[in-house]
Amino acid sequence: MRNDYRNFRTDKITQLKITGETNSKTHPPLQSFISQMSAEREVHKVVIDVEPGIVKYLGEQKYYNGFVKEEKAGDYVRMTFLTGSLMGFSRWFMLYGDHAKIVEPVELNDMISRIAENILKKIEETQLLLT
Repeated sequence: MRNDYRNFRTDKITQLKITGETNSKTHPPLQSFISQMSAEREVHKVVIDVEPGIVKYLGEQKYYNGFVKEEKAGDYVRMTFLTGSLMGFSRWFMLYGDHAKIVEPVELNDMISRIAENILKKIEETQLLLT
Protein backbone atom coordinates (compact mmCIF):
# COMPACT_ATOMS: atom_id res chain seq x y z
CA MET A 1 0.00 0.00 0.00
CA ARG A 2 2.83 2.43 0.82
CA ASN A 3 5.21 1.05 -1.83
CA ASP A 4 7.93 0.69 0.77
CA TYR A 5 9.22 -1.73 3.35
CA ARG A 6 7.17 -1.90 6.52
CA ASN A 7 7.94 -3.45 9.87
CA PHE A 8 5.23 -5.73 11.22
CA ARG A 9 5.46 -7.86 14.32
CA THR A 10 3.88 -11.24 13.66
CA ASP A 11 3.57 -11.89 17.40
CA LYS A 12 1.04 -9.03 17.57
CA ILE A 13 -1.32 -10.53 14.96
CA THR A 14 -4.56 -11.52 16.67
CA GLN A 15 -6.64 -12.63 13.68
CA LEU A 16 -6.14 -13.82 10.10
CA LYS A 17 -8.68 -13.74 7.30
CA ILE A 18 -8.33 -15.31 3.86
CA THR A 19 -9.50 -12.73 1.31
CA GLY A 20 -8.65 -14.33 -2.02
CA GLU A 21 -6.72 -11.20 -3.04
CA THR A 22 -3.35 -11.77 -4.61
CA ASN A 23 -0.17 -9.76 -4.25
CA SER A 24 1.77 -9.49 -7.48
CA LYS A 25 4.18 -6.75 -6.40
CA THR A 26 7.88 -7.47 -6.26
CA HIS A 27 9.94 -6.01 -3.49
CA PRO A 28 13.46 -4.62 -3.62
CA PRO A 29 16.17 -6.62 -1.86
CA LEU A 30 16.56 -6.24 1.91
CA GLN A 31 19.96 -4.61 1.36
CA SER A 32 18.22 -1.63 -0.30
CA PHE A 33 16.05 -1.22 2.81
CA ILE A 34 19.17 -1.32 5.00
CA SER A 35 20.87 1.27 2.78
CA GLN A 36 17.82 3.53 2.93
CA MET A 37 17.64 3.27 6.72
CA SER A 38 21.35 4.05 6.98
CA ALA A 39 20.95 7.15 4.79
CA GLU A 40 18.01 8.49 6.83
CA ARG A 41 19.72 8.15 10.22
CA GLU A 42 22.92 6.79 11.61
CA VAL A 43 22.38 3.08 12.00
CA HIS A 44 24.81 0.20 12.19
CA LYS A 45 24.20 -3.23 10.75
CA VAL A 46 24.96 -5.91 13.32
CA VAL A 47 24.97 -9.62 12.56
CA ILE A 48 25.27 -12.20 15.33
CA ASP A 49 25.09 -15.98 15.48
CA VAL A 50 23.06 -17.28 18.42
CA GLU A 51 22.65 -20.82 19.71
CA PRO A 52 19.12 -21.94 18.73
CA GLY A 53 18.03 -22.72 22.30
CA ILE A 54 18.83 -19.17 23.41
CA VAL A 55 16.91 -17.26 20.72
CA LYS A 56 13.63 -17.47 22.67
CA TYR A 57 15.24 -15.64 25.61
CA LEU A 58 15.99 -12.57 23.48
CA GLY A 59 12.25 -11.91 23.56
CA GLU A 60 10.91 -8.39 23.07
CA GLN A 61 14.35 -6.88 23.59
CA LYS A 62 15.49 -7.97 20.15
CA TYR A 63 12.97 -5.54 18.63
CA TYR A 64 14.20 -2.66 20.79
CA ASN A 65 17.71 -3.37 19.52
CA GLY A 66 16.70 -3.15 15.85
CA PHE A 67 15.93 -6.75 14.90
CA VAL A 68 15.54 -7.16 11.13
CA LYS A 69 15.68 -10.87 10.30
CA GLU A 70 16.91 -14.31 11.30
CA GLU A 71 17.99 -17.37 9.33
CA LYS A 72 19.65 -20.70 9.96
CA ALA A 73 23.45 -20.63 9.68
CA GLY A 74 24.96 -24.03 10.42
CA ASP A 75 24.50 -24.80 14.12
CA TYR A 76 23.42 -21.21 14.84
CA VAL A 77 20.59 -18.81 14.15
CA ARG A 78 22.02 -15.79 12.32
CA MET A 79 20.27 -12.61 13.40
CA THR A 80 20.55 -9.23 11.70
CA PHE A 81 19.91 -5.92 13.46
CA LEU A 82 19.94 -2.24 12.52
CA THR A 83 20.90 -0.38 15.67
CA GLY A 84 21.38 3.28 16.39
CA SER A 85 23.89 2.58 19.14
CA LEU A 86 26.70 0.05 19.04
CA MET A 87 27.43 0.74 22.71
CA GLY A 88 23.81 0.04 23.66
CA PHE A 89 23.79 -3.09 21.54
CA SER A 90 27.09 -4.29 23.04
CA ARG A 91 25.69 -4.04 26.57
CA TRP A 92 22.54 -5.96 25.58
CA PHE A 93 24.63 -8.56 23.75
CA MET A 94 26.59 -9.26 26.94
CA LEU A 95 23.45 -10.78 28.47
CA TYR A 96 23.70 -13.66 25.98
CA GLY A 97 27.30 -13.36 24.79
CA ASP A 98 28.35 -16.69 26.22
CA HIS A 99 25.84 -18.32 23.84
CA ALA A 100 26.45 -16.15 20.77
CA LYS A 101 29.15 -14.67 18.60
CA ILE A 102 29.46 -11.48 16.60
CA VAL A 103 29.74 -11.83 12.84
CA GLU A 104 29.87 -8.09 12.11
CA PRO A 105 30.95 -5.38 12.73
CA VAL A 106 34.35 -6.39 14.07
CA GLU A 107 34.62 -3.28 16.27
CA LEU A 108 31.68 -4.55 18.33
CA ASN A 109 33.97 -7.30 19.67
CA ASP A 110 36.43 -4.60 20.83
CA MET A 111 33.68 -2.67 22.63
CA ILE A 112 32.49 -5.78 24.43
CA SER A 113 36.06 -6.73 25.36
CA ARG A 114 36.64 -3.30 26.94
CA ILE A 115 33.41 -3.53 28.93
CA ALA A 116 34.29 -7.05 30.11
CA GLU A 117 37.80 -5.93 31.10
CA ASN A 118 36.35 -3.06 33.15
CA ILE A 119 33.96 -5.43 34.88
CA LEU A 120 36.80 -7.83 35.69
CA LYS A 121 38.91 -4.95 37.03
CA LYS A 122 36.10 -3.89 39.37
CA ILE A 123 35.64 -7.46 40.60
CA GLU A 124 39.37 -7.76 41.29
CA GLU A 125 39.39 -4.43 43.16
CA THR A 126 36.45 -5.53 45.28
CA GLN A 127 38.13 -8.85 46.09
CA LEU A 128 41.29 -7.03 47.18
CA LEU A 129 39.25 -4.86 49.53
CA LEU A 130 37.62 -7.92 51.06
CA THR A 131 40.92 -9.67 51.82
